[in-house]
Amino acid sequence: MRGVYIHLPFCQTKCDYCDFYSITNWNGTLLREYRECVRDEIRLASNKYGKFDISTVYLGGGTPSVFPAEHIDAMLETLRETFNLAAEAEITIEANPGTVDYDRLLAYRKSGINRISIGIQAAQDGLLASIGRRHRFADAVNAVETAKKAGFNNISLDMMLALPNQSIEDALETAQRLCELEPTHISAYELTLAEDTPFAKRFASAPCPEDYSIKMMEEVYARLASHGFRRYEISNWCKPGFESKHNIGYWTRRDYLGIGAGAHSLMRGERFRNADNVGAWMESISRGKLYHSDTETIDEREAAFERLMLGLRMTGGVVCSDETDKYFAEQIRSIIEDGLAERAQGKLRLTE
Repeated sequence: MRGVYIHLPFCQTKCDYCDFYSITNWNGTLLREYRECVRDEIRLASNKYGKFDISTVYLGGGTPSVFPAEHIDAMLETLRETFNLAAEAEITIEANPGTVDYDRLLAYRKSGINRISIGIQAAQDGLLASIGRRHRFADAVNAVETAKKAGFNNISLDMMLALPNQSIEDALETAQRLCELEPTHISAYELTLAEDTPFAKRFASAPCPEDYSIKMMEEVYARLASHGFRRYEISNWCKPGFESKHNIGYWTRRDYLGIGAGAHSLMRGERFRNADNVGAWMESISRGKLYHSDTETIDEREAAFERLMLGLRMTGGVVCSDETDKYFAEQIRSIIEDGLAERAQGKLRLTE
């Protein structure tokens, strides 16, 4: 079983911290043309890789929820026609508050999407404005309530930590308010200063002191745990049984196919990415040619390293394979002696 990621790189505005490929200059005609290129790339990929089995699909961005439901439905239908999409597949769409209403969410649900990830980030309107978010917290509450009415019972919410001028009290208020919305999953990410973003130009170093951000995380994580959320990965929490299956595929180094401009893939021992330019990618697909660049063949040692490092992100840890012990026995012994990791129940995992 593999995963499929479909990148829909269209935003209303670009957030100050974001380094994902996206554009803000688009219209309905471009969305329609992009949809058709996504469908064509799915067919081209099937010609190359065959009709393989798919257990998860993730529509990410950008802001996928700017796409009308009929476009999303057409992409998913082509995926079903071209590959073996499991009947119980987890299909996630990312959405931003203010870009969805009941009719659109209901149509998404009817198209087979059964999980929605809503980017809330903070409960304070001033903080939201300071990081370039368009919505207010009231819009986020409305989006969650509307998603529930439309039939979504697997809802993930994002929040950010260590933002400029964010206090521990702010972060705890956000965590509390998100818990009160009763989602099934919460991602709590620490701000990263990515190159070539407005934040990176504005701040020479992390805007929140390390010791303060650590205390913030500890208190927020305690609050999430008190509401019945279980930490299963460094930044991700869920109610029992509601882990992100698609993301677990990344952390266990399962093959995944990326579709769309700027999408990355790991297929059959090769890592590559599509052109991070909508025009160039669409032009290539319209000529019947996959636009793969930065192709890298992963050897045994690199694959073992990736499996180890990605697996250690999960609280359950990672099984050390023969290849892992072959190449990294000394490094593993060192982090265990330093108290950074431990072996338990046949797995290597990080300590608290």
